[in-house]
Amino acid sequence: MTIISFNFNKISAEKKVAGKGHVKISNNISIKDVKSIDLKFGTKKDKALRFEFLFETRYEPKLGHISFAGNLIYMGAPESIKKIESGWKKNKTLPKDVTQQVMSHIVEKSNIEAIILSRTVALPSPVPLPKVKAK
Repeated sequence: MTIISFNFNKISAEKKVAGKGHVKISNNISIKDVKSIDLKFGTKKDKALRFEFLFETRYEPKLGHISFAGNLIYMGAPESIKKIESGWKKNKTLPKDVTQQVMSHIVEKSNIEAIILSRTVALPSPVPLPKVKAK
């Protein structure tokens, strides 16, 4: 099973007020929808899944936020695609291995963009960065 495409559809970053004291940073990722789509490769037609997601970083108390909405395309064996889509339609659940692969990809891509956007709007990095200690 392979992720073949990743796109952001909406990007938002806002710094509301200058921060004072301790800033709590929380990240949330959610899958909003899963739908099968048809992909054409020359004359061959394959099924794939489109995962719609939302990634949000909140800075509290009411300091600001960063959010991304997007999608990724996931290909696999036809019977696997059908089973994943049916489980989503029925219970809004996904197999653990699919969840891990999809969420890891979203986190990886979104965290990189969130770090860049946080610097652009002068918010703290949403991911703790390593610090160098002098001896």
